[in-house]
Amino acid sequence: MLITLIEDTTKGKEGDLKQINVPVRVGQAVDVVAQAGKPKTITGFQTHTTPVLLAYGERAELATDEYIACTPFLEGLVILKKNPNAA
Repeated sequence: MLITLIEDTTKGKEGDLKQINVPVRVGQAVDVVAQAGKPKTITGFQTHTTPVLLAYGERAELATDEYIACTPFLEGLVILKKNPNAA
């Protein structure tokens, strides 16, 4: 299961987390150990909107650069933050 959260900026609720729907690519996990550069970590992907259920052997990655994940693994509860360099 993958659920994405972001800090609530509503006045009086600073520091609280709220669920946010973002597009993610879900596909078959690929072993990228010892490969040069930043290779794709999934193959045969489909784009979904969170929350999404991940099957065994599947991996997810963010589909847009609007948010940055605070963890390298997109599994379970993932906290996101706005990307200051997003176009």
